[in-house]
Amino acid sequence: MKKQILFAAVAAALRMPLASAVQSPPPPAAPVTTVDHFSQADLLEKGKAFKQTAAATGTGERTLAKYPNHYTMLTLRTKNGGAEMHRHLADFFYIPKGTATLVSGGSTPTPKKTPQAKCEVQR
Repeated sequence: MKKQILFAAVAAALRMPLASAVQSPPPPAAPVTTVDHFSQADLLEKGKAFKQTAAATGTGERTLAKYPNHYTMLTLRTKNGGAEMHRHLADFFYIPKGTATLVSGGSTPTPKKTPQAKCEVQR
């Protein structure tokens, strides 16, 4: 008789955590992660849209995609640019043809804020 009572008590104790686990709501679904991929051909094709603007002014740009916390842009430079110091963004350079010289570090002695307050520029 003692064995039956002990067995019943152990079985009841084991069922209690399981019962509460069964009644818990399921965990939230993991967010869906997607990847945007732009091939060299894609970027060159998108760059054609502002090639004339870049030829006239030295720079042309287009937003590629917007995300909750950031966005990506395609910029075409056809002339030398000034120093840029970005506070809240990062540049990735891809040179499909020709050459480019990128200089990093240092300071801008007479910085000027752009209207978008994205960076400080010295030309």
